[in-house]
Amino acid sequence: MLKKLSLLLIAVLLFLSCTAEQTDEVLYLKTDNSYHPIYVRGNPDAETYIMWVHGGPGSSGLYYGDIEEVGVLHDNYRVIYWDQLSSGGTVGNPSSDDFKVDEFASHLDGVTKIIKNRYNPKQIYLLGHSWGGFLSASYLIAGGDESLSEERQSYYNGFINLNAIMDVQDTLTNGVTYVKDFARKSIDDKVDVKKWEKTLKWYNERNGVFRGQDVTTHYEYIDDAGGMVVQKERRDQVTSELTIKMVFGSPFEFYSYYDNQRAIRTYLDIEDASLVRENEPNIRAITIPTLLMAGEDDKIAFMKDTERWHRMLLESAPNVSKANPENFPLIKYNNAAHAIFLDAKDKYIQDIHDFINKHNRH
Repeated sequence: MLKKLSLLLIAVLLFLSCTAEQTDEVLYLKTDNSYHPIYVRGNPDAETYIMWVHGGPGSSGLYYGDIEEVGVLHDNYRVIYWDQLSSGGTVGNPSSDDFKVDEFASHLDGVTKIIKNRYNPKQIYLLGHSWGGFLSASYLIAGGDESLSEERQSYYNGFINLNAIMDVQDTLTNGVTYVKDFARKSIDDKVDVKKWEKTLKWYNERNGVFRGQDVTTHYEYIDDAGGMVVQKERRDQVTSELTIKMVFGSPFEFYSYYDNQRAIRTYLDIEDASLVRENEPNIRAITIPTLLMAGEDDKIAFMKDTERWHRMLLESAPNVSKANPENFPLIKYNNAAHAIFLDAKDKYIQDIHDFINKHNRH
């Protein structure tokens, strides 16, 4: 019996190593204190590349690349996934000073230059999901350095912002209000009363101040209240599939992955981070074509906020002559939340195709 189990385990490992690992090449960005894996996937003959910047903070580019609904992009494009500092398979010994948004943006700059120098893509698009959208926009804005911002934007044909977050505090505040309202209504309707009473108590104890693991717990409550993903059964299936792959087929150590989670929750302080304040460098500095994709049921990046950020993008920055407003579309998805790629899998792919086809150099 033990021999049969051993053979079965070997077969499972071989199967997973073949199915989970579709990466054409793994490159590394070396910073002063860490190594960041870069996973190159998709169509090797494609002239168009997509730089996919993962969410979290603390997720993994490899995680996104293994989601079937994201992997559809691999048919037409070369897709680059990258693990940010203290995320996924990143290893090293970073200090607390490394956990700053401008440092993360400099890492993205390094990854961009590696890809451009190695592959010389004819065209390349920057795509950020959730926190990845914030990081990508921060990279393009370059802290208000106009010459650096112009240089970074020149690398890309366009920017795809999937479930955009541009003001972290506003996002958190709106999310807390949503969960509390949902909890009170559930209690009034006598639905899971103990659970939602415990939820309200948790929020009241923190009084709007989240530290470390608190943000993850907050997102879990948003998920329970229906604001993370509409297709929950599919999300659960994806989670189950990827957990197995991460355990048995992951190219990085499982312990390192969870140690990274601890570090990023401890040191990355972004609660007050914003790219939409009038007296600070903001998204008006982004002049390359930009697509915003928003789920109407998203209770992390609320539609009302995305609409406000879209209006800001359409406003001309000083001394900048922007192109046709059609280059800055906002696409809204019904019956979709914070994971559009799961909730609207066919439409979101088509919208990306259309945006890229419109702005590719022919």
